Amino acid sequence: MAEEAAQQAPLTINSQYVKDHSFENPHAPGIYGKMREESPQLNINVEVTPTHLQGSLYEVALRPEASAKIGEISAFQIDLHYAAVVTLADSLEEAVREQMLMIEVPRFLFPF
Repeated sequence: MAEEAAQQAPLTINSQYVKDHSFENPHAPGIYGKMREESPQLNINVEVTPTHLQGSLYEVALRPEASAKIGEISAFQIDLHYAAVVTLADSLEEAVREQMLMIEVPRFLFPF
């Protein structure tokens, strides 16, 4: 029992924060009338960027972007940089460490 208590958790989320956020709606309110007549073309992208900070500390940044256009006219654009500082156990193998950074941490962070 004492050995289990002494083991380090494989993943600890230390903090979460918004690094940057942008919302653009350049053709409001006129674009809303066009959206009633024609469905916008949506584009959604999510980027995951892990960065080693020091020792067992890492930053994992999610960058979801979404935009909508009607023809060449922009309906809106959203850009968010949301990140977390995490601690990974020193005992993790490299393959497991990569899974934690690229899959598990983003899963905990999304949808924020």
